[in-house]
Amino acid sequence: WRWPFDIDMVMKEVLPEFERQDFMGLIEQFLVTASSSSSSSSDIPRNNDNISNNNSNNNISKLHIVRGGKNPSWGDDPLLLPKLQKLETQFPQHFHVHVLPKAGHWVHTDDLLGLMTLWNRYERKIR
Repeated sequence: WRWPFDIDMVMKEVLPEFERQDFMGLIEQFLVTASSSSSSSSDIPRNNDNISNNNSNNNISKLHIVRGGKNPSWGDDPLLLPKLQKLETQFPQHFHVHVLPKAGHWVHTDDLLGLMTLWNRYERKIR
């Protein structure tokens, strides 16, 4: 796989705007939309609709956040983790927060095996 990455564009356009992003608002908007869509109509195509089986859980949009347990940035906002836990309680079918204790910021590099184990666990549930 080739993934183009323009570091100049990131430095000039993305990073200066990063602090102004309302990530919690985006997450909340997704969850409200996902929960209302899954409860209002089973005809709306959502993730995993291309997998043919009888598990109705496959038609539910989900958001998984994987955080590194050694990443100190998660402690920058003391309200962040409680907010995520509250959302996980409010939207248990749609939202999940996972912690990889051995990982820092780069979870895919710091604990690839843990990330793949997590992915496999989720992948088995949708099959």
